[in-house]
Order: sequence, then C-alpha cells, then structure tokens
Amino acid sequence: MKKHRITAAALILLVLWPAVSMAQYEIFVAANRGDLREVKALLRREPTLAYAKSKGGFTPLHMACINGHTDVAKVLIAAGTDINARNLDGVTPISKAVQGNYPELVGLLVEKGADVNLKDDSGTNPILISEMEGYTKITALLLPVSDVNVSTAGGATPLHMAASRGSGDIRSLLDRGARVNVVDNRGWTPLHVAASSGKIKVVRILLEAGADRTIKNNRGKTASDLARKKDYIEVEKAIDDFPGK
Repeated sequence: MKKHRITAAALILLVLWPAVSMAQYEIFVAANRGDLREVKALLRREPTLAYAKSKGGFTPLHMACINGHTDVAKVLIAAGTDINARNLDGVTPISKAVQGNYPELVGLLVEKGADVNLKDDSGTNPILISEMEGYTKITALLLPVSDVNVSTAGGATPLHMAASRGSGDIRSLLDRGARVNVVDNRGWTPLHVAASSGKIKVVRILLEAGADRTIKNNRGKTASDLARKKDYIEVEKAIDDFPGK
C-alpha cells in the first residue's frame, strides 16, 4: 500500500503561501492524501472548491495526481475541475500522474479528455516523460492520442528515448508514425542513439524501418562510427552490412 504524504512542494504552496481559504486548504490536503470521503463532503458544502487554485497554480486534481488517487480524481472531474489546468510551471495533472507512474489514473484522464500534447515550461509533455522514464504501460495508453514526433527543447523525440533504452515501444512508435530519421539538436537520429548505446535489436528494427545509416551528426559521425568508437563490433557490422542506404 502506498503511503500518503503531503509533499514539500505542497506544504510550501499551502502553508507558507496562505493565499487560499481554509476550505480550499482542506480540499488540497484531502485530495493529496486520497481522503475520498472528505473530498466529497467538502464539495457537497462548497462545489466551487473543485476549481480552487493555490498561489503556485496547483488544483486539487494536481494534488490527487501527485499520489495516484484515481477515485479522488474521478470525483473532482465529475465536479467540473479543469482537467488541463496548468500550475505556474505549466505542468498539467496528467503530467503529474505520468511522473508518478500511475497507469490507471493516466487512463482515466485520457478517457475524460485530458490534452496529452500540452507541454510544460521545460518543454516536456506526458509521452516525453513516459519515454524518459521507460513507463511502457503508460506509453501504450498515450500513443493513440499523442503526437509521437513531439520533441524536447534538445530535439529528442520519444523514438530517440526509446532507442537509448532498447525499449519495446520502438515498433509501436514507428507504427504510429514516428519519423525514423528525425535528428535532435546534436544531429543524432534514433539510429545514432541505438548504436551508441549498443542496442543491436533496436538498430536492426530501425534499419528495417528505413533508418538512413549515412546521416552524420553535428560532429560528422555516422551511427556506425559511434558503434565503432565504443567497440560495439556486432552493432557496427549490422549497420555496415545492412543492404541499401
């Protein structure tokens, strides 16, 4: 069983910045703890609490998502909370649910219409977070409604991230239209990433999907060059011996 906690961020937002009423404070704390009975009672007394925002831009739904409280999230959504509310860093509730690795909650938010393509101020969004962390179950929920070619500030796409881990998401991303020869800000393609990481299975999948082995990164290196530098002989051979471009 997960231990409920009020995070340090929540304490700062709710205690040190007393810009909310006592009732608002109570629903933030109840949502953060997953106290469904208290959340329902507070909303019966004051339905507008579903729309409450702290000085930091957090809503009760953010608080529920931080700790994966799906039942609380259902109640708040039914009460009319803004499912796509952004805090002062541009972070939405679904991004918090993804960060916490809560597939059931992510599935609920997707079902209820959360915009999974919204980026926060750092340039990340749910599918980027999921691929950064390797949350395959969550990625499967996000893929049907996500832009699979979204990129970070550094130009890395979900396919770049999956390639670095040898992730089983590679084929799913490609099937959804991920661009196999997309380059990040360093000039690296997913093939560069896979080769540099020694992920031979991923290298083969990318080559079969049309990866261009002749592309050079910003330092003039091909994927084969990167594999050779790290003594990934089998990977280098797989690239060099692949028929065609």
